[in-house]
Amino acid sequence: MGVQDEKVSLHRGDVGHLEAARTIDALGKVVCPGFVDLHSHAGLTILGDPHHDPKVRQGVTTELIGIDGISHAPFKTVDETNRYIWLDSGLNGYPPEPANWLTVADFLGKFDNTVAINIAYILGNSPV
Repeated sequence: MGVQDEKVSLHRGDVGHLEAARTIDALGKVVCPGFVDLHSHAGLTILGDPHHDPKVRQGVTTELIGIDGISHAPFKTVDETNRYIWLDSGLNGYPPEPANWLTVADFLGKFDNTVAINIAYILGNSPV
């Protein structure tokens, strides 16, 4: 298996002619793409723990948040958003600071370039 320019390729047979900047002995190991967690309740807690070590160590590279009809945007007022977060805190915890977003774009912007994994969002029926 090789990686070049962020593209993975599989090589069979004699690979002695291939050069590599780095070689990893994966004999007896499993090599796989990142996993997608399709049922995550970490949509708020990951903001307070952006390294998200438990999931990263399991190979999760993407989490789907907003499941079970529970979405944290859009809302009409910040007070409404924070009230809903309080009601939902038993499942999804709290963000590290009070919510200051209203739109889905603002909410998803909280994850951009700040958390260790990719976030996918499904708009649940709670704010609608």
